[in-house]
Amino acid sequence: YVIATSRSDEACLDSTRQASQGLTMTDYFDVIFTGPISEDEKYVLMQHAEVFIYPSLYEGFAYPCLEAMSVGTSVVTSTVSALPEVLGDAALYANPWRPESIAAIVEELLRDQNLRNNHIEKGREKVKKYQDSESVMLLWKELFGKI
Repeated sequence: YVIATSRSDEACLDSTRQASQGLTMTDYFDVIFTGPISEDEKYVLMQHAEVFIYPSLYEGFAYPCLEAMSVGTSVVTSTVSALPEVLGDAALYANPWRPESIAAIVEELLRDQNLRNNHIEKGREKVKKYQDSESVMLLWKELFGKI
């Protein structure tokens, strides 16, 4: 597993390391904490990932999840914010305050290739919905009023 964070502060990395220690995933795989990465590195990691895990507490529109879906990666994200509204059934959801909830869903995706393939396809369909710039502008107006 590779865990890349957008923040370089040690408190963020320490809390991420501590959260990963209790997960059964770390018993079977090495966990690499990269710290901040470039946009190019991000896309390479997304393209080669089995699962993109995004347990955000504050995401407004789900762009990182849509980016992962656009390169054919299944997504596990949180049940808070606008994420479920934007992503619908194209993603799987976990309680972001319960690491064991996230781990259980990730492990299920890693074990079940059919489930993963199903969500990859749903993700590609979801991305198509937002690729049309007119659709994005209409959604923006709906969410935020005037442009």
